[in-house]
Amino acid sequence: MLRNVSTINDLKNEAVKIKNREKVIVYWPQFGKKQEQAFDLERDHCVSEHAYTVNRSVIAFYEHGTLYLVPYFKKAIEILKQEEYIEGDMYVPFSNQEYPVLEMKHWQELQKESQEIEKERFEEECIKFCKDVFKVNPILKELVDANCMLFPESGIQICNSIRREIHIYPEVTGYHLDCFTMDALARYCVKNDVITFINADGKQYITKKPEMLQLLIEAGYKFSDIYVPFSNGEEPEEEEIIRHWNSL
Repeated sequence: MLRNVSTINDLKNEAVKIKNREKVIVYWPQFGKKQEQAFDLERDHCVSEHAYTVNRSVIAFYEHGTLYLVPYFKKAIEILKQEEYIEGDMYVPFSNQEYPVLEMKHWQELQKESQEIEKERFEEECIKFCKDVFKVNPILKELVDANCMLFPESGIQICNSIRREIHIYPEVTGYHLDCFTMDALARYCVKNDVITFINADGKQYITKKPEMLQLLIEAGYKFSDIYVPFSNGEEPEEEEIIRHWNSL
């Protein structure tokens, strides 16, 4: 699978392939239907020989009448550049929620694995950045697991004091070590006895245990005026979140 990809041939072997003028059965979940599509790549899709394009976390690269498609992961771009592929502007199938029906399982496995790879790479980059720049390390996993609630990447559904439902998201979203992420890492905020912090690995946690605040300060984490969930009368709406929060 993608973890073992190290050469352009490895990448081609794992990719979903569309040959020029090939008909493919495509399912569009947003429309709830599947249809057969003919991919006349050279006429309709602006393909360029030995070129690649990225769109919505899907990489397409073209060579000798075949369009290769893989979900985005950084190593794939490195391989394409090493092989002197040129970044172009091509149509990228399967980048708008649609997927190939006959290769659905393989495509979904590639998507899952690429996300795991990117998440691991991002966490490693965050940890290295915090160690090099802030001289701080992540709070140990056993401590955060025992004393904190992880702020899910998908966000939390809450109800505020005027009973209005809102979906909130962590300070760090996505897997890119950009300037916004750098500003958020190794920061904490406390309000009305609720503490939130962004760990050095990029994950955000919420807790109401005062000993965690002292631990953060001793570890070198810095105060920042960030939003503190559940500190202004907001209440979680999801049963799993409610149970976890009440157990702390």
